[in-house]
Amino acid sequence: MNQTELQRTAQASAAGRAVSLAVVAVFVLLAALTPVGVAADPTVGAYYYPWWDTHDWDETLRARMLPQDHRPTAGYKPSSDADVIAEHINQSHRGNISLWASSWWGPGSIEDQVLQNNILPHPRAGELKHAIHYESGGRFGPRSSPDYSSLTPDFLYLAENVFSDPNYYRIDDRPVVIMYISRAYFDDPAAQQALTAARQALVAQHGYDPYVIGDEVFGSSFSASRASHFEAVTTFDVYAMSGMNDGVVTPSDIQRAEGKYADAAAAGSVVVPGITPGYNDTAVRSGNTPTGRFFSGGTIADAGDVFTALIDQAALPHVDPQAENLILVNSFNEWHEDTQIEASVIAPPSSTDDSPSGTAFTQGRTYEGYGTKYLDILRQHTTPGAPTLIDGDADFDGDLDADDLQAFVNAWGTENLVDGKRVGGYASRIARPDFNYDGVVDFADWFVMRSVHPAAASANLTQLLKAPEPGSASAVAAGVASVAGLRRRRTTGALEVR
Repeated sequence: MNQTELQRTAQASAAGRAVSLAVVAVFVLLAALTPVGVAADPTVGAYYYPWWDTHDWDETLRARMLPQDHRPTAGYKPSSDADVIAEHINQSHRGNISLWASSWWGPGSIEDQVLQNNILPHPRAGELKHAIHYESGGRFGPRSSPDYSSLTPDFLYLAENVFSDPNYYRIDDRPVVIMYISRAYFDDPAAQQALTAARQALVAQHGYDPYVIGDEVFGSSFSASRASHFEAVTTFDVYAMSGMNDGVVTPSDIQRAEGKYADAAAAGSVVVPGITPGYNDTAVRSGNTPTGRFFSGGTIADAGDVFTALIDQAALPHVDPQAENLILVNSFNEWHEDTQIEASVIAPPSSTDDSPSGTAFTQGRTYEGYGTKYLDILRQHTTPGAPTLIDGDADFDGDLDADDLQAFVNAWGTENLVDGKRVGGYASRIARPDFNYDGVVDFADWFVMRSVHPAAASANLTQLLKAPEPGSASAVAAGVASVAGLRRRRTTGALEVR
C-alpha cells in the first residue's frame, strides 16, 4: 500500500485508519522477529582464477571423467580470451555474483597480466566489481621461514595499477584485499608490522588505507587477537574448516561451519562467510580426501544439497552489513580443486575416470556434468523472492508453450538501459527474455530459445518478426555480425533465421 492509498484510507473512516495501522504493525513485528542475517540481501563475490593461459586442464578432475569429460561450457580456453571473459560475466549475472576476487601472485605474474590487460579493460568489465585475492602463500614463502618484504611494494604496485580502477571494489571507500591464509602468518609480529607498514605507505602515497579481509575462520578456536589486524574475517578453505576433509559430508559439517562464523562474530569481528560446492584436487595433487557434491548417503540426484545448506544455514545468518553483507564463493573457476560453480556441459553421472584404475581421481564418488545448477542455486538462495527463471520461458509463466514465441517477438530488440547505456545482468533477465544476460533481446537469445524450446526449434524467426526481404545478402551479413556480438535492433535489417 503506497502513501496515497494510506491517506485515502485514513480519510475514508476511523476503521480504515485502524486497519492500516494494524497492517503496518504486523509488518513491523515480522521485521523485528526476522533474523538480520537471513533477511539481508547479500553481496555475492566469487574467487576468480585468471590463470588458464598457463595452467593445464588435464590437472582437473572434470577433464579426466569418462565416458565424456565435464568441460566448462566456455571451453578449455585461456583466461585472456575476451569471449571467455564475456561468458563468465554472463554466468556471474545468472548466479547473482557481482564481485570477482581475482587470484593474484605478484607483479608480472600471469594472473596480474590477465587482470590488467584483459579483465579490467574488457568492454563489459563495469558490469562487475573486482578485488584482489592476495596469494600470501606465494608472496611470503614457506610458513617456517616467511619473508614479508614484498608486502609494501606489492600494495604500492596494486595502488598504482589496480586499486585506482573505477570498477575496483571498495567498502567504506577503501579498496578491498582478501588475504589468503593469513591465519598461517599473522601470529608472527613481523607479519603484523609488515601489514602496518604497507598501510602507512598507502596512506602516505595514495591517501587511503586498504580494507583487508583476513582468512581467519578455521580452527577450533577463533583468534580475536590475530583477527584484530584486519577489517573483516572470512574462510577460504570451507572444505577443511567445516570438517568435510574426512571425506564424509554430513549436516554436522554445516553446523560446524555456522558455529565458527558465529564464534568470530561473537568475538567482535566483521564476518564475511565463505561457501563451496565440494572439493576434489586428486588430479593436481595427492593427500586430500575428496568429497562429492551431496551429503554422504545420498545420490547424485541430491547434488547441490551441501552448497544449498552452506548458503542457507551457515552463511546467510552471519552476513554483516558493515561488510555490505558480503559472502564469498570458493570458487567461480578453480577447476583444479573442483570447487568451481562455472557452468559445465551436461553429462550423465559417472564415477569412472581415465586413470589406469578407473577411479584414482573420483575415488569412487559419482559426479555429473552439472550445467548451470550451482549458479542457479546461488541466485535462488541469495536473491530474496527471486522468480524461477527458465531458459525459453519468454512469458515467465513457468512452462514452455506456444505463448513464449509471441512473448519473445514482443520483447525483440528491447534493452536494459541505465543512464542511456545498455547493462546486462539479473535486472535485465527478470524484465525480458534476455536468456544470456547481456542486456538486449537479440539473436543470441533466440539461439538459446531454439536449443531448449520445442516450439522454437522449428520456428522461423523471420516470419515471426514479419521482417521484409528474408534471405537478402545484406540481411544475412547483418545477422552474422549480430551472432558475432555486434548487436542490432529489429529495424536495421532482415535475416532468415531458423
